Amino acid sequence: DIARATDLQCEQIKEIAAPSDWQEIHKQTLTMLLGSANIFQAVSLLQEDPLRAALALQEYQTISSAGQEILDQGLNLIPAQNQ
Repeated sequence: DIARATDLQCEQIKEIAAPSDWQEIHKQTLTMLLGSANIFQAVSLLQEDPLRAALALQEYQTISSAGQEILDQGLNLIPAQNQ
């Protein structure tokens, strides 16, 4: 399922050595992916706990915004790397 696949991706990303100026983005990406995995898990249990699933879906908007911020930070680092 999606939650397990996301957990696997997080484990793989943890193994990647990030350059020092990318370490914060690396940590933020992992945090975002782990949060997404929790949301997917909650939504997969919709029939058992609809309130938890509804709250998780509300949290997804926050996670999505965080993802955009992480992407922006990474894009800002790229020109600095080429100087």
